[in-house]
Amino acid sequence: MAGKEISEIYCWEIELGGLTIYMASSKRGAVRVGLCLGNGPDCVEYFKKIFPKDMLKRDEAMNHPLMKEVKRALKDKTISKDFKIDIHLTTFQRTVLEKIALIPFGQTRSYGEVARIIGRPGKEEIFIDIPRHQP
Repeated sequence: MAGKEISEIYCWEIELGGLTIYMASSKRGAVRVGLCLGNGPDCVEYFKKIFPKDMLKRDEAMNHPLMKEVKRALKDKTISKDFKIDIHLTTFQRTVLEKIALIPFGQTRSYGEVARIIGRPGKEEIFIDIPRHQP
């Protein structure tokens, strides 16, 4: 396609305790994580609907940093400071994520509490959609 660059998304899946964990990364960092109870499709099939215009390739090595961080999180450990992600956010999404990142590991907050934390009390419906990466 002339003038249109197709992005490469590298995907992989692992199974841990009856859970299939799908991982997708670009050359710039982690793009997406998905979960499926039991056995699901392979990672290319899983991500095909999410990234219909991108070239999907199975690649364990490209997902190694993401796989390492997923396993850390499952062991109740915080994510490494140098972990690279490849997502683009609106100002609002960035504000919400920065504030919820301050919630201590293992604790939860309601949507209402998050709304108060970000200075928008009464706005209990906070929808956070982290968009796919941009080339």
